[in-house]
Amino acid sequence: MEEAFNLSDGEEKFIVNAKIGQGILATQEGCIPFYNFLSDEERRQFTTKPKDVTA
Repeated sequence: MEEAFNLSDGEEKFIVNAKIGQGILATQEGCIPFYNFLSDEERRQFTTKPKDVTA
């Protein structure tokens, strides 16, 4: 993964251990970790987990 995405050792470790909502944003200027925090309403609307979908 490190070579494919040109990540540093620290960035690769971050991705490997990332929890749901965490990731790395890659731009032309470099990479930066991000944390995506959703409200309950946003989580309900944008979930990818079928068990979390309510009618």
